[in-house]
Parts: sequence; structure tokens; C-alpha cells
Amino acid sequence: MGALSLSQASFLPLLVISGICWPIEGMPLYLRKIAYAMPLTYAIESVRCIFARGWGVEQPNVYAGILVSCGWILTFLVLCLVVARVRNSSS
Repeated sequence: MGALSLSQASFLPLLVISGICWPIEGMPLYLRKIAYAMPLTYAIESVRCIFARGWGVEQPNVYAGILVSCGWILTFLVLCLVVARVRNSSS
């Protein structure tokens, strides 16, 4: 029950701050800086550019969103592998 509450408490602000529920252009400057540190922000901007404007992958905003998403995926993958290796070596 505690894990469920913690996951909801961390997921909802992530949705709001990353631009899914509240556009980044409408955020104050200090919150906008936090938003660009979130893993979903650039991906959401890319999807918005593709759907609303009809842009392709050759546009810099779309390409940057793909690269940033791949970077976050690789970062979390490496982190998971390091944690798994540490847990296996300690037991």
C-alpha cells in the first residue's frame, strides 16, 4: 500500500511538470527549469510538434526529443545493471 501511494505521489507531479497536463510555455521560469530536467519533457514536446504541426524527424525539436529519450533510457538501463550487479556481488 505504501509503494502504491509513493508511486502515485511521484507520478502525478511528473505528469504536470513535464508538460503533459500544463504547457511549459505557461509555467513560471523557475518551474520551467525544473521541467526541462524531467525525462518526459522533450519527448512530449516532440510528440506535440509531430501531431500539431505535422513535423517530421528531420526537425531539430523532434530529433532532440528522440535523442533525449534514448539518453534517459540508456541512463536508467545502466543504473539498473549497476544495481543488479552490486546486489548479486553482495549476496
